[in-house]
Amino acid sequence: MLNEDGSLYAVLGGSGGSRIFPALAQVILNLECGLNISAAIERPRVHNQIVPLETTVEVGPEGSNVKMMDDLRHRGHNISEFDINIGIAEGESLSRQSSQNWRY
Repeated sequence: MLNEDGSLYAVLGGSGGSRIFPALAQVILNLECGLNISAAIERPRVHNQIVPLETTVEVGPEGSNVKMMDDLRHRGHNISEFDINIGIAEGESLSRQSSQNWRY
């Protein structure tokens, strides 16, 4: 990812097969919504798998997002919970303003 001036902002990557693309897309959307790199990566994600047909929702120590899961079920999704510590999205960011590096 680049800053508006073309300089490097962050490099994102992940592991997890079919979960990579949606995990990275959600991290980028979180950044676009104003979260910092740490919060953007740590926020629980949703993954829709075609085979088997299920939607997994990451669940962290704060517990399940019951409203979101109920809303997805209402829309016809087959929901299962996924331990947030199993899904992986990683990133590195350099802040030129504060000269700090973050690695997650």
